[in-house]
Amino acid sequence: MSLCLGANAAPLRFGDPAAPSCGVSGQSQLLDCNAPSTYREVVAKAWSRPAFATPAARLTGVTVLIGLLLLAQFALLFAGGKAVDGDANRALDDSLQQLADVSEQRVVDFAERTEQVIRNISSALSPTVNFAPALIQVLNAELTDASEVDAIAVTYPNGECVGLERSKVRVDGRASSVTSWSSSHVLSTRLTEYGLDMVQVKIDDSPALTSPTATDRYREAVATTSVKWTVVNADGTGVEAWASVAKRDANGNVLAVVSAKMAVEDLSYQLNALPSGSGTQVVLLSGDRTVITSPRYETAVAPAFSAGGRRGKVASGASYRQATPYDAEKVSRSGRYVTLERGMANRGPDWVIHIRASELGLNRGFAQLKATLNVVLGGLVVLTVALVYLLYMLREPIVALRDGAGRDPLTGLHNRRYADATAKRMVRAAHRAESKVVIAMFDLDNFKLLNDELGHSAGDRALEDLSRTLSSETRGGDLAVRWGGDEFLLVMTLPMRDNAGVVVERIRVRMARSLAAQFPDVPALGITAGFAVSNAADDDVAAIIAFADSSLVEGKMMEKGRSYGASSDLQPV
Repeated sequence: MSLCLGANAAPLRFGDPAAPSCGVSGQSQLLDCNAPSTYREVVAKAWSRPAFATPAARLTGVTVLIGLLLLAQFALLFAGGKAVDGDANRALDDSLQQLADVSEQRVVDFAERTEQVIRNISSALSPTVNFAPALIQVLNAELTDASEVDAIAVTYPNGECVGLERSKVRVDGRASSVTSWSSSHVLSTRLTEYGLDMVQVKIDDSPALTSPTATDRYREAVATTSVKWTVVNADGTGVEAWASVAKRDANGNVLAVVSAKMAVEDLSYQLNALPSGSGTQVVLLSGDRTVITSPRYETAVAPAFSAGGRRGKVASGASYRQATPYDAEKVSRSGRYVTLERGMANRGPDWVIHIRASELGLNRGFAQLKATLNVVLGGLVVLTVALVYLLYMLREPIVALRDGAGRDPLTGLHNRRYADATAKRMVRAAHRAESKVVIAMFDLDNFKLLNDELGHSAGDRALEDLSRTLSSETRGGDLAVRWGGDEFLLVMTLPMRDNAGVVVERIRVRMARSLAAQFPDVPALGITAGFAVSNAADDDVAAIIAFADSSLVEGKMMEKGRSYGASSDLQPV
């Protein structure tokens, strides 16, 4: 025999302390007839299941994992790209440093050679070479040996000056100027043009407009005992850079000032002829940022430099870090251009080397590598965002598809396939929380009669009504299933002390009442239930369901409209 609760029994609330105890019929015994314990404490443990216990949670976890992997891949590539970009920048900086070193050495070579010329002439000055023709021969010898010098001048305190420079109108020619000046009267300047082998070609006499001792290079040279560099803007000829030194007697009196003009145009050509790629600009600046050498590119790279032979000062508001003659080095980056300024005071005149170059010009390979990395990283950013967005867009239809595969299309309850896997997890989780799992099978009595009298649409309405009632009687952690045809399965987690029979009977009664209210003209309709209880984590769920179904079948053979249970050892009673 099987234990049953009467169909006319009043519905009992789950966990109600006032719920009556289950009775015993013959040898049958209803499971868990002890008084219920505190519901919230036990159920809280029962529902503390793993984070990815449900398919929806697993799908969310997989989606998040894929997103994190994509982000990690992007982060790794971004970090690698930054590292390679840093290496590329260091390689480009090395190329820029090498260019600055070579440029500085060229300037130092020109400056040292120019200073050596004025020292040689200063040492050669004597009463025998003070006479203009003899001095011009000495100056010519130095000009012939020093291609770094364009002009040499010897100025005496009495206002006389003898100078020689390279001819601007004759190849390998010379042009001399001999100025006689007195404070009491103005004499003249004799300009002589020489051809090859210093053969006189042309002589012109003109008034001397100013005293040779009034020039900046003379005044600055007599004010110091060392070589003095002077950068001046000469009308019509551009910027001139003069090195001057004062020759003194034993008492420190100035005997003469020897000056040499550095070949600025030749230096400018050599600086800009260095292998630095297109768009590179090497400029020599004085301490007050007057442009000494001519840049190769005037406006495309550094618009702060004025075009043409007349060069002015670099604008103080330039968009790069500016160095003084005493600064070691300052490097700036702006877009694809790199600017370096290096002070030269430690190696030569108080000047500044200014270099501005494109990365592609400095080192084509590394510049192209940086450009390729930027494209790759940009593509990865777009791809990562697109994939994350795609995962987000696909998650909803995938969830819907999965839910559709695990649900009954008529009632919306979970189907048998879904229940097989979920019930096993519920059993394991419940026993970890020291709870039990009750599996109940509900069957609609005389369902064929309803279909025959009112049609299959009425049968569908009855099934939908039963599914709504069953769903309303279950909690979020329970599982309501349409098992097949007019059979419904309910998997519940209950505290150990709760009366499973009372709970199942209450649900059965409510389903029967809802059915009777919808179809009052078919009094034969009803609900019969069979249930079984799992008390161990390793219980076979399929066996428990089979026992519940056996209890249902056996009970319906005896009397419909009742709830029947199985014993705790899963043997029919």
